[in-house]
Amino acid sequence: MTYAEIQKKEKELREALQKLEQDKEKLLAAEATKHFEDIHGKMSEFFQHFTAEQKAELKSFFPSDKVRGAKKGGKQSQEKGSVQPKYELPTGEKWSGRGRTPIAFQEWKKANPDHEYPAYPHKS
Repeated sequence: MTYAEIQKKEKELREALQKLEQDKEKLLAAEATKHFEDIHGKMSEFFQHFTAEQKAELKSFFPSDKVRGAKKGGKQSQEKGSVQPKYELPTGEKWSGRGRTPIAFQEWKKANPDHEYPAYPHKS
């Protein structure tokens, strides 16, 4: 086999590999679509029954796409640290008391309208 033949064969193999990789990506996309429907159904059915830790673990699969940019007036926003929780429900759900009230806390308040949110750390 000559050097030119080896180069030609190498080119053919690279093209075949590239085609296989494209086919693989198409198959993975089709599989992902199929499994998405299964996962979505399970999440819809069971999400409300997950613990706060399980929900946090699921959220870790979804990186934040938020990018902090310049605010009005040209000032660059400062990176904010996490805030210690102020409240904790018996279910383990925690909230700092800042921002929008989480759904779990809204539901707890509806069920316990005469009570304040339990302080963190929750003591049973």
